[in-house]
Amino acid sequence: MKSEYYKLILLFILFFQFSNAQNIIIPKPVKYEKSEALFIVNNTLKLETRNSKLLHLNSVKNFQDYLLNIGIQSDFEKGKNGNTISINLNKKQNPVLGNEGYKLEIDKTHIYLNANHEAGIFNGLQSLKQLFPVVRDKSKSIEIQTCKITDYPRFKWRGLMLDVSRHFFTVEEVKSYLDKMSEYKFNVFHWHLTDDQGWRIEIKSLPKLTEVGAWRVERYGRFGKERAFPEKGEKATY
Repeated sequence: MKSEYYKLILLFILFFQFSNAQNIIIPKPVKYEKSEALFIVNNTLKLETRNSKLLHLNSVKNFQDYLLNIGIQSDFEKGKNGNTISINLNKKQNPVLGNEGYKLEIDKTHIYLNANHEAGIFNGLQSLKQLFPVVRDKSKSIEIQTCKITDYPRFKWRGLMLDVSRHFFTVEEVKSYLDKMSEYKFNVFHWHLTDDQGWRIEIKSLPKLTEVGAWRVERYGRFGKERAFPEKGEKATY
């Protein structure tokens, strides 16, 4: 009987957490207000901007690619009918948002994304992507709950470290790591390139870094002068 009671409490907690989630936006926005209407996304979606510079941003192009991958065609044609995503830089700086903050407002027919700088546009688009369903039935339109979001980072330095010295990663794996970092608004990449006789990036003007320094062998104990250097022909770690 007790176990059933605890299960019921757990289910209630999970339900409460999901019902109060910030539309599953990670990290949690500074301010989030939801309303009950829905913004409908389908192939009549239009993008617009007052700033032609934004048309050429990689973040905007990547967002269009994301939409295309989930079956939504979008462009910046002014004459196109349909619901609209408007992306713009503030003419007058909003002191609350700083360099990386943004405001995202969604009503029944428009999504407005505004920021002081390009970094804020990038972060706002990452949050907007998280409002889309993870799995989509392409035969149906996408429904996004209307809301107002004001968001900016609490910390200037938001970093992750990748240790490629002790463990090998391919170029594609490193790029994928960076992509995932940026989706969650991390902004500092600590690349641990060398440790214990292991140098992991080729610099053509300094060939001995990899000719001599790219090999790591088993060593135990303290670091320092008593720690033996790798011997020629000694078996390296994996």
